[in-house]
Amino acid sequence: MNRTDSLRWSLSSWLERPEIDEIVIVDWSSKVPIYEELQGFGDLRLRFVRVEDQTFWCAARCHNVEILMARSEALLRIDSDVRLMPEFFDKHPLTDGKSFWNLDWQKATCDEDRHLAGTIYSKRENFLLVKGYNEHLVAYGYEDDDLYIRLQEAGIVHKQSDRSQLQHLPHSDDSRLAQITPHVSFERNAMGGIGCNHYLSMEHPWSHDKEHMTNWDVEQVSERLTYCRKVT
Repeated sequence: MNRTDSLRWSLSSWLERPEIDEIVIVDWSSKVPIYEELQGFGDLRLRFVRVEDQTFWCAARCHNVEILMARSEALLRIDSDVRLMPEFFDKHPLTDGKSFWNLDWQKATCDEDRHLAGTIYSKRENFLLVKGYNEHLVAYGYEDDDLYIRLQEAGIVHKQSDRSQLQHLPHSDDSRLAQITPHVSFERNAMGGIGCNHYLSMEHPWSHDKEHMTNWDVEQVSERLTYCRKVT
């Protein structure tokens, strides 16, 4: 949401990877549609999904749209401010379908590493097994930790990602929190937002037995552009 400059920085590294079959970019109601800004990229692997009528950023719901719209068997969910290094896929094989690769921020060697914790590589079926991200979490952060905990509870084994194969674009907490709803407590403090979502995850756990991702009306405009609107 309104982070196209970051996306330009990272996108070139994704396009350089021949192992990638498609790149699904979900535009969460950016003021200037991302498709209009990036349609000049001629790579046919690029697909743009425009989610309409969203006033505030909600990472969990956006990530679930990414999962639903992806078509490949393997899914690398990555933020718009993270670049891939050339040997990423060589060093993170998905030989075991019941595992996921992720950089555990609690084992990070520097503070900057925690911003890479949202990158996860696994089989798409594993995301669907636990019904994706917990959409009750509407503040900043922890939606990734919540997912990883539920994956492991479901028997999906965590594997530690190679830090050298990911690069994060440094930026301020103000820019991270700029699109978060002002009605959420601690919304202008990153650690407070993480604490708020941690609390919400305990009060509103996401159960694979009963929870489901938000329903969307999907309109495919072209091979490269799709619109999504929340079903009311």
